[in-house]
Amino acid sequence: MLTIIDNPNAPTAYDYKISVPNGGKIQLNSNGGALVLNRKNKPVAVVATPWAKDATGKAVQTHFTTDGQTLTQYVQHNVPGVVYPVTADPKFRWSWWGVTIYFSRGESNFIAGAGSAALGTLGVAGAVAGFSIQQAAQKVISKGYCLAIYRSWAVIQTWWYHKC
Repeated sequence: MLTIIDNPNAPTAYDYKISVPNGGKIQLNSNGGALVLNRKNKPVAVVATPWAKDATGKAVQTHFTTDGQTLTQYVQHNVPGVVYPVTADPKFRWSWWGVTIYFSRGESNFIAGAGSAALGTLGVAGAVAGFSIQQAAQKVISKGYCLAIYRSWAVIQTWWYHKC
């Protein structure tokens, strides 16, 4: 769902029509991304934190809003210093049997440094899972990549890295 903005007079808001399950909704996350939830409030898709960059690779401010059925990305491209074209991309990861989460570099670094401590609040099982994820994050960031995790509805199944 790549959006290319080619001039300062282009719109700053871009609506993405998403197939939301009957009775479901789109919900924003605290990290700026979003979840697509089914009628039982179970995630069926993850939308990563939005990003936008100008032609020089400089980050352009962007964020999501939603009315529960449409995801809108706002891109503040019409400011001094922005070089066109600007590329904006919300990353969707669909999975009806689970969720794949692709963490950004900042999120991967956070997990590498505090993953087990954060999940330790869930008890021993959470601390063990957090320690495993923390180790995985440390491995992938040491190689210059970011962490990705596949999670079924019950347990974390596997992790790998992705280019970020």
